Parts: sequence; C-alpha cells; structure tokens
Amino acid sequence: MTDHILIGGGALAREMLEWFAPQLALSGDRFVGYLDDTGEAMAAFGAPLPWLGAIQDHTPDDRPLAMAIADPGARATLGAALTDRGGRFARLLHDRAWISAGARIGEGAVFAPFAYAANASTTGELAQINTFSAVGHDASVGAACCLSSQVDLTGGVKVGDRVFFGSGARVLPGVEIGDDARIGAGSVVVRAVPPRAVMYAQPARRLS
Repeated sequence: MTDHILIGGGALAREMLEWFAPQLALSGDRFVGYLDDTGEAMAAFGAPLPWLGAIQDHTPDDRPLAMAIADPGARATLGAALTDRGGRFARLLHDRAWISAGARIGEGAVFAPFAYAANASTTGELAQINTFSAVGHDASVGAACCLSSQVDLTGGVKVGDRVFFGSGARVLPGVEIGDDARIGAGSVVVRAVPPRAVMYAQPARRLS
C-alpha cells in the first residue's frame, strides 16, 4: 500500500480526490490526508480526508505528494520548496485519460478523466491537464502549467512554464506562448504570446 498526500485543500483537491481515490484503491493505495494553510478547506464540504498541517510546515517522507493547486505560480513555488525538502511528486494519469505511448509526461503531472496527450507531445513536471483538454501531436507544455477543462492545444504548440489556460481556450497549430502568460476562458490564440501577457477573446487580444 502506498499512501499519497494531496497538496492543497480547495476545489481542485476535492476533484482529484474523487477522480483518483477509486483508481488508487484498485492497487491498494490511497490518499491519507491533505496539506493546506488551514484545516477547514475540505472539512466545510464533508470530505473524508484529515488535515495533516500547513504546507510550509511539512517535512516530506517517503509518501508521494499530489499537487492539487490550480494557480501555476503556486504550483511551481510550493513544488520546488517541497522537492528541495526531499518530497517526491506522483504522476497521476487517470484510467480514462488517453495517453499516447509516444507522449512524454513529467513527474508530478496530472491528467484528469478524458484528458488527452498525443504522439510526440511533452507535458512538463507538475502540469495539470484537466477534463477533456488535449495536448496535440508534437506540442509541448511547460512545468507547472494548468489547463482548465476543454482546452485544445493543437499540433506543434509550444507553451512555456507556469502558464494558465481558462476553460475552452484554443491555440492554433505551431503558436508559441511565453512563460507566465494567462489565456482567458474561450480565447482563440492565433499568434505568438509574449511572457506574462494576459490574453482574452476571439481572436485573443492582449489585455496586459
């Protein structure tokens, strides 16, 4: 039996608990608790996991960690801090996700139900690929990115680190997106996006 610990106690953590707890149980594994700033996050929703303390106070052991925070900056910062203290992040791939044998998936990455990784695609460490989102052929997603539901990264798209995609965003083939960009829900990205840009609308326009 392998005991896993969720990092975060918010909405994404509750979703991940429902997605992966039954799958882990098939091999005798389980989530044993979560780390968050307070012990109230999951308790307010009646979730069955105990609070194990604050993230910044945690001393990692041999139990694998599962990143359950959507914000890319927080994913990267907390992931690095826990790794530096000896933590190890689990790669969680749902049984109903479709992962090509030719796809490369980094440590700590999460693929939700019905997420997709095509042949010759690369998904970086600690990236979150949510339900019905796709990483197309020859596309790459950097470390600690978060794709909300129904995001479509088409063939050859290159995404930097710590990029956030709102639900239903689309990126046309071969487009490059710089580090720390934010792509609004429903946006259609048709040209390169510089680092730290905020994009929104169809076709996506830069807001900041």
